[in-house]
Amino acid sequence: MIQLATPSFFPFAHLDSSPAAAPPAKISPPVSSVVLQKQPMIDDVSVVVVGENSTERSLLVSILQRSTMFRCQVFEANDLDAATELTRRCRPDVIILDSIVPYGHIRQEAVMSMRHLLRFQTEQAFIILTREEDQAAAVYALQEGASDYLLIDQVQHDPVYLYRAIKNAVQRKQLEREFARTVELLRQRNGELEMLNQQLWKLSHTDELTGYFNRRHIVSRMEEEISRGLRYEMPLSVVLADIDHFKRINDTFGHLIGDRALQTIADLFRSKLRESDLIGRFGGEEFLLILPHTDLAGAEAFCHRLRDHVEKHPLQLSDQSITMTASFGVSTLSPEVDTSQKLLRIADRNLYRAKYLGRNRVVADCGVNETQLVNSPADQSHPSDSSSTDTKVMSSIKTMLKGKM
Repeated sequence: MIQLATPSFFPFAHLDSSPAAAPPAKISPPVSSVVLQKQPMIDDVSVVVVGENSTERSLLVSILQRSTMFRCQVFEANDLDAATELTRRCRPDVIILDSIVPYGHIRQEAVMSMRHLLRFQTEQAFIILTREEDQAAAVYALQEGASDYLLIDQVQHDPVYLYRAIKNAVQRKQLEREFARTVELLRQRNGELEMLNQQLWKLSHTDELTGYFNRRHIVSRMEEEISRGLRYEMPLSVVLADIDHFKRINDTFGHLIGDRALQTIADLFRSKLRESDLIGRFGGEEFLLILPHTDLAGAEAFCHRLRDHVEKHPLQLSDQSITMTASFGVSTLSPEVDTSQKLLRIADRNLYRAKYLGRNRVVADCGVNETQLVNSPADQSHPSDSSSTDTKVMSSIKTMLKGKM
């Protein structure tokens, strides 16, 4: 059975204290009045009273309608089924439960009824009324989520106890909702901040064109791998790879096609690397590959497979394809070569040797004498792919060959 009681409101005319009606006061209000004005106000409260005894329900309804703390709209339910229907339909602020509530052919405790009603709405507060004082039952009810646990005789003798319990329960729920909104807002802000941090990390650590590590970060990671390799005596090799005749691609097809060539080569390199291997754009058309747990022979064999993979996958344009090749210079960690500068210097010189020997090849040793290493332009900018630079390179090779003869 569901009974709907018409809300009753007390007259407010004698409480009219609006600025227009009140005369201007020159004396500041007492401190206690200021404190009361700052407390949060509750205007309207909807309450469902659930109990088997109709007399007690009617008395509670009358007490609630006489409240001067808030305007109260009261609904009655004589069993849990009616309370469930009212909870779904009216979404009350507070549910007042008798300690024993009828549920079908059984009568169950208020805590069980509270759990049942929480399945349909979680925002309402619960106040449990009992006829006998039971400290253990009160503690149990509060632990299970009840806002208060009151004696019926106490409420009938002094309704302020019930008014205060309802007011505190509603304010507590308001604070909980405000807290939940604040937490959700902070979660959203944290998510946005994390996204911005990820974007910032990507901008500072990766190459914009290829999406792989930039020079500063790949060199930093190489330092870490060198320290790990020396500490645990594990092999480590590094590779400098350079796209052959890249300037010719730019000059012939334009810089946009040149960018596509860089992206394609980088993806071809990455497709053959292991999960533990690292790749970064070292500069221009050069890439630095870091191969942990790989000795010189293993790195050389890998680069040969990589060179063949690049050659077999031309850059596809709308009307033609561009065959691309790459040259590789390899160096490996050793007691004599134990810094990033030494590793890069040897890999750089071996890359130049690969270029001098005709490109599209791998050089993974120091098979030239020290004089040639010193005379090679290892510490200068790389030779351009232009025809004038090619002529200079060929002249240098012929000069060295005549010297040997």
